[in-house]
Amino acid sequence: MMGKVHHIFFLIILFSTAFHISCAKKNITNNNGLFHHRNNDTIVINQVINLEGNLITLKNKKLLFLNEGLIKNGKIIGENISISAPETKIFENLTLEGDWKIQNAKLEWFLGNDFKNPVKNFSVLNQFVKIKSSILLNKMVSIGLLHEGDYSNEGRDIVIKGVNKENSGLLLTTKNTNQFFSYFRAPSGYNVSLKNLTLMSKDYKDGLTSDNISEYYFSGTYFQNQFNPQAKPSIDSIIIENCNIFGNIAISFNGAHSDNQTINEFGARNKISKILCSKLSF
Repeated sequence: MMGKVHHIFFLIILFSTAFHISCAKKNITNNNGLFHHRNNDTIVINQVINLEGNLITLKNKKLLFLNEGLIKNGKIIGENISISAPETKIFENLTLEGDWKIQNAKLEWFLGNDFKNPVKNFSVLNQFVKIKSSILLNKMVSIGLLHEGDYSNEGRDIVIKGVNKENSGLLLTTKNTNQFFSYFRAPSGYNVSLKNLTLMSKDYKDGLTSDNISEYYFSGTYFQNQFNPQAKPSIDSIIIENCNIFGNIAISFNGAHSDNQTINEFGARNKISKILCSKLSF
């Protein structure tokens, strides 16, 4: 139903030296030797490297992508990896695992300029979340799930910031109307840091109103002390700062209804170091 647009946001506490790899676009097998020269912390990738389904492991390395360098068709397990690359595709048909801890990872590294598929966009976003990396958005990106009730259950920190909050952020296209479902959810929770971006629901973008308080659950934690007295979230910080929140979107932390608490009580009881929601526009 068209009408005056509602824009509602809820933070809910409910307890109910460089080594060059130049491969001339050849198919390469046995790549471990190429990636593990002891005296080279920087690996320069300036050609297309085809892993042909092989597994590579990397630790404490910097990957420098030049001249349309790209890695494809395989899996890389990484630990403490930094990446220097333009906003172009550098990964194709590649699975990343481990604790990469990349700073300011870009969705373009997997997507190039193709952001038409919201489900694929979320898959790439989640790929970086799973390897403990922060994400930098330079545009509005539509994200979606395969169906309502679908979700990611990784329990990794969600750290996303935008270049400009007016023009960069996430457009949520799939509704999760049940508070126990969301794009991200985990029994023990995760740290959340959203800065300098816009979160917008598809309904808001389309000018639609809704009688429901929350229909787009972005992230959530669920645990029930009434069934398990030891159940508790493992969260250090919840930070939502300098953001636009447009539409009936919720970031929720859900538990047994008998455990209803204020935000301050929630933070104190669960020893959360920081809960900050500031400079928000609705």
